Amino acid sequence: MLKIRMVVVLWVGVFWVPSLVAGKISAGVQLGDFTGFSVSQQLSENKLAEVNVGWYRHAEDTEVVLSAHYNTLFKNKVQIDDERLSLYLGVGLKTAQNGAWWQVRAPAGILYEVKTLPMHFFMAFIPGMSFIPSTDVDFSLALGGRYTL
Repeated sequence: MLKIRMVVVLWVGVFWVPSLVAGKISAGVQLGDFTGFSVSQQLSENKLAEVNVGWYRHAEDTEVVLSAHYNTLFKNKVQIDDERLSLYLGVGLKTAQNGAWWQVRAPAGILYEVKTLPMHFFMAFIPGMSFIPSTDVDFSLALGGRYTL
């Protein structure tokens, strides 16, 4: 539990406190990679920070999972009529509630901003490499949506 607190304190101190006036905060849900809640903040025109908290079920166990990513948006790279589609690449960490394992991740995805509502939807492919307690490679998918507050 102490490790999760350290990650949250680090995340708040490094990303959110200096940038509270920088951009929009969005909250929503994510399905797939692990199912749970997702919060993001637009740090600048092309930077997006996100934190995801959810649960991950494997075998007979269910774990609470925390991930944090720092993404770079490549806006207007995909044009479909007048729609706002952005590609993004990022880097981040994922860990279990008890800190039993840690994973470095590199999400790549598409972000769709709804023109008529303060919402966006995302789809991500997320390769990751666990490094505690052992080295392992993992590939995940996530679908989700967030409402801009």
